Amino acid sequence: FVASLAMALVGLAVLLLLVPDLRPGRRSGPAATPGSPATPGRVSLRLLRTPQLGRVLKAAGILGLLTVGDGFLYLELTARDSLATTYFPLLYVGTNFAYLLLAVPFGRLADRIGRTPVYIGGYVALAFSYVFAGGPLSGPAASVACLLLLGAYYAATDGVLAALAARISASSVRASGIATAQTVVAASRFVSSLVFGLMWTRLGRVEALVVMTACLVVAIPVAALLLRGVDRPHAPATASAAGL
Repeated sequence: FVASLAMALVGLAVLLLLVPDLRPGRRSGPAATPGSPATPGRVSLRLLRTPQLGRVLKAAGILGLLTVGDGFLYLELTARDSLATTYFPLLYVGTNFAYLLLAVPFGRLADRIGRTPVYIGGYVALAFSYVFAGGPLSGPAASVACLLLLGAYYAATDGVLAALAARISASSVRASGIATAQTVVAASRFVSSLVFGLMWTRLGRVEALVVMTACLVVAIPVAALLLRGVDRPHAPATASAAGL
């Protein structure tokens, strides 16, 4: 925890001291023109009410409802492989290490082939992580595969979703569009945690994972259909930048 706090403070210092503010210049007063960027305090959230963003929010919400919290997967791996509690934090390290390695490559891939395929591919990786966590395979190899796939899921979705939301939001509400998408994901994951915890208690941990995996397999093509045509090439906000 101390090491994490130290790294967070270093990252915050870099953000505040070294990263330039690239917002377009804002105009105010009588010299402002209709095409000028909105002045602070006058941002209209009605600009977020677009069919494209609505489809992105629906897809993100559906997939978020079927996202099992990391802690549940780690508890399953711990119970299945009789992992000592002392090593439990290493499961988080494995996931974050995979995320670290794959975030920029997946962001570059999203810039090249489109954000939607990479985003959907991230949930395919998540479904396979469920299989390695609750499937018939066990042992260190299966656990490592689960962690790598979980990290790949985060690398292929977090930054890419932000870039996708930024691409289809007006420039004056771009940050609000990203925040709205992330809020939908957070809310749906919260509901998913409650539902999965209930299933874990009533059905058992393996059975609950089987149900979530089956539902996610059905939801992935539905989300892909919702996102069809939303992404466009040559987007001004790159996914690799969002991944960083």
